[in-house]
Amino acid sequence: MNKSPLQNNGKKVALAISGGIDSAVSAHLLKQQGYKLSCFHFKLYCEDEKLIKKRLNSAKKIANFLSLPLKIIDLYDQHKKEVVNDFIKQYKSGLCPNPCVTCNKKVKFGAFYDYALKNGFDYISTGHYARILKKNSFWYLATPADIKKDQTYFLHGLKEKQLNNILFPLGDLQKTEVKKIATRNKLPVSLSESSGICFIKDKKTQNFLQQHIKKNPGQVVDKGGSVVGTHQGINFYSIGQRQGFYINAKLLSQKTTLTKDKHSAPPLYVIGKNIKKNQLIVGSEKQAYKNNLLIKKLSFITSSKGEGIVKERNLFIKIRHTGKKTACSAQKKDENFIIKFKEPQFAITPGQSAVLYQLMNKKKQEYVCLGGGEIISSPKAINHPGV
Repeated sequence: MNKSPLQNNGKKVALAISGGIDSAVSAHLLKQQGYKLSCFHFKLYCEDEKLIKKRLNSAKKIANFLSLPLKIIDLYDQHKKEVVNDFIKQYKSGLCPNPCVTCNKKVKFGAFYDYALKNGFDYISTGHYARILKKNSFWYLATPADIKKDQTYFLHGLKEKQLNNILFPLGDLQKTEVKKIATRNKLPVSLSESSGICFIKDKKTQNFLQQHIKKNPGQVVDKGGSVVGTHQGINFYSIGQRQGFYINAKLLSQKTTLTKDKHSAPPLYVIGKNIKKNQLIVGSEKQAYKNNLLIKKLSFITSSKGEGIVKERNLFIKIRHTGKKTACSAQKKDENFIIKFKEPQFAITPGQSAVLYQLMNKKKQEYVCLGGGEIISSPKAINHPGV
C-alpha cells in the first residue's frame, strides 16, 4: 500500500505513537516515505502512574529525535468507561473479555480515527503488524509478513470503508528487521517486547480483578455435578485454567471419571462455569477440548463476504490471539453463527473473540481476515455440514 515519496508528498498522516519500538519505527518509515507526519500520544487509563509518565516521555523523545510534531490526546475517561469498566463488567458476568479488541474498535480506530479525519488527515497509522490489500475494488485486512507477530486478531472490528484511510508501515517487515531499523537509525527506544494488558500494573490480571470484584467462594464440581473442591469466585477463573482452585483429595478419589485410581489423578482444568449455582466445573484435559462454538453477532470487515461464509470451504478460525488458525465451517443460527472445527480446540472461552480468516496463499501462509465476534459457548451436539 505504500507509495513512492513523490506520490506521498503532502499526504497528511496521524500516527498513534505509544513510545515503543513499533510505533517509533513506523514514524521513521512514514517520514522516509514522504508523508506529512504528525504524532499523537494517547492519555489512557492505567493503574501505574509511573508507567503513564514513562510512555509519555518515550513518545516525546521519539518525536523530538525525528523532528516531528507531537500532540497529546486525552482519552482517559473514554478508555476507562468503554474498555476498563467494560472489562470488569464482563468478568463480573463470568465472561473472559479481550480488552485489546475493544480498545482498537472504540479508541484507536474509533475516537482517534474520527478525530484524525475530521481534522484534515488523509490517513491514520499505528505500529500494528497487519497489511491492507485492494483486490477487485474491495479493501481487505490481511495477515503480515511476520506471521508470529500477526495482530489482525485484535483488528477484526475494522470496517472496509476505514481501510482506505489506514496505514500499517510494519506489515511487510519481520520483527527482526524492525529491530535492525531501530538500531541502525539510533532511535531512542528499548528493543525489549511488551505484553499483557496495558492498563494493569505489572500485567497481573488476577490482582487487578481482586481489587474490583469481591470474592464469592463456591463449589468446584465435575462434569456430572459432584463436588470435588472449592473456589474463591468463578469470576477469577478462565476456561482452561489449571491453578487457583482447591481440590479435596478425598472427594476426588471417589470420582472415577476424574481419577486413574485412588492415589493419582490427571491435571484438572476449568471446563465450564455454572453462574446460577456459583460452581466452577473442572475436568480432564480431554474434556477441555471442543468440536464447535457459537459466535454472537458475527461482523464482517468486507461487505462482499457477509453471510456467504456458510458456503466457504477455505475457512479458518482463531479463538485466541496466541492460538493457531484451524480449518472450520460455518452455519447460521438465528442472529449467531455455529462454527465447527476440523480438529477439536482447547479451552473455548465465552467472552473471548473468535476471528475468521480465508486462506489466500497456502505456500506463503497468507490470510485475509474476514471479521469476528464474541464467543458465547460451545454447543454440545449440532447437526452440521462437514469441513
